[in-house]
Order: sequence, then structure tokens, then C-alpha cells
Amino acid sequence: GQVFLYGNSEIFNNCTFNQDSADAYNVWTYGAKDVEFNNCTFNSAGKSVLIYHENASVTNDVSVTGCEFYASSAVDGKAAIEMDSSLQGEIKLTVSNTNANGFGSGNVSGNSLWNNKKGDKTSVYVDGTQVL
Repeated sequence: GQVFLYGNSEIFNNCTFNQDSADAYNVWTYGAKDVEFNNCTFNSAGKSVLIYHENASVTNDVSVTGCEFYASSAVDGKAAIEMDSSLQGEIKLTVSNTNANGFGSGNVSGNSLWNNKKGDKTSVYVDGTQVL
């Protein structure tokens, strides 16, 4: 149930992602640059999306619109969307009209929807407001 992304541009419309392991994510953006999730449902055991890349010249631009995140149990310190910009150029996350249910609070953000767990090259926008 864990999907790894590698394309320059990945778009998911009306998809449902399911995984039931607290050790895995629904989606790991690993090699993808630009990713869109539109009206998708994420069912997980506490972690849904990891935005991460190991190339210092890559910028990730990820948008999450009209999505629902459901966790069967909370994972300590993990939000629905986790980010790690420590080895890459930058992450830009834009979230709108999206909810996270049953997730823990991110160990850095204190938020259950998003968490920048490592690195300082991240910007986050939620419903039109920059929150990081």
C-alpha cells in the first residue's frame, strides 16, 4: 500500500490510498518534483504522505486540494503530511479544503495536518495563509 513517486509531474484525481502499517506512508514523493492530490482519500495507520528528495537542486511543489486524511491510530510525532527538506533544494506545500482525522501532532509543527520534521527550506500554505 505504499506508493513511491518518481515523475517530474504527478497528478492524482479522486484516488483512494490505503495502507495499514504504522511503519509506512500511503505515498512517498521520493523522486517526484511537482505533485497534485485533488479530491483524494488517504486511509492509513497514522502517516500518509512524505515529501522528501535527496537532490540538493530539486524543489518540490506539492498541492493537496479537497482531500481527506483518516488515520486508524495516531503515530507519536507524525502528522498526515510529513516533510523533510534537509537534503533537497526546497519544499512548497499548498493545502486547501483538506482535513486530517485521527493523526498525532507533528513533532515540530504541533499540527495534525502537516509537519516539517527536518530541514529549514520549507514553505507551507493552508487555505491561502502562509503558516510556515
